Amino acid sequence: MNKVFHILMLTGFFFALIISCYAIYSNHFTLYSWSSIAIVPILLTYGFNIIKISHIQIYYYILMIISWGADIMTLSGNSSIFYIGLSLYSLSYILLGSIFFKAWKNETNKNFPEIYYLFAILLSIIVFMVTYDSSLLDIIIIVQYIIHIFILISMFYWALKLKSIKVFKSYFLPAVIIILLSNLLYVIDQLVLHRLYPIVDAIVVFLYGIYLLLITKGVTFYKASTS
Repeated sequence: MNKVFHILMLTGFFFALIISCYAIYSNHFTLYSWSSIAIVPILLTYGFNIIKISHIQIYYYILMIISWGADIMTLSGNSSIFYIGLSLYSLSYILLGSIFFKAWKNETNKNFPEIYYLFAILLSIIVFMVTYDSSLLDIIIIVQYIIHIFILISMFYWALKLKSIKVFKSYFLPAVIIILLSNLLYVIDQLVLHRLYPIVDAIVVFLYGIYLLLITKGVTFYKASTS
C-alpha cells in the first residue's frame, strides 16, 4: 500500500509539473497558478515520514514550505510581493545549504559558516528596502540575482565536499546543478531575452520541479541510510 501511494504521489507530481510547463508556455495563467502551487504539497506528502525526524528533515520541511510560499507570492502582480517571494527562494537555498552543512558536520564536526548568516541579513535588508520603496525594485533585483548565484555556487561547493556520500552524489549534487542552471536561465530570460520566449519559462519551471523532486528523494534516502 505504501509503495502504491508513493507511485500515485509521484504520478501526481509529474502531472502537475507537465501541466505547469504547458500552462506557462501557452500563457494560461490560472491553470499555471493552480498546477504550480500543487507541486510542493504533493512532494511533501510523497516524502513525509513521522517515524524519525532529524535536523536535516526539519530543514527540508521548512525549505519546502518556504519554497511553496515563494511559489505563491511570485504569482502576485504586486512588485513588492513578487520580490519578497523571490527573496524566499534565496532563503530556501540557504536552508538547502544547512542540509548540506549538517550532513558535512556529522562527518567533520565543523561549525556552520558565517557567510550564510551574512546572506540572510542582506536578504532581510533588501526585502525591507523594496517593501519600503517599490521603485527600487528594478535596481535591487539585479543584486538579488547576484545573491542567488553566490548562494547556489556555495551550495555546489558543499555538495562537492559531500560527493563521497552516495545520496549526495546521486541526488543533492544533481539538484544543485539543476537549480543553478534554472536560475541562470531565469536571469538570462529576465535581463537579456525580456521574457519574449515562453519555452524558456517552461524549461525554468521544469528544472525547478525536478530540483524539488531530487531534494525530496535525497532527504528520504539520507534518512533511510542513517536510520
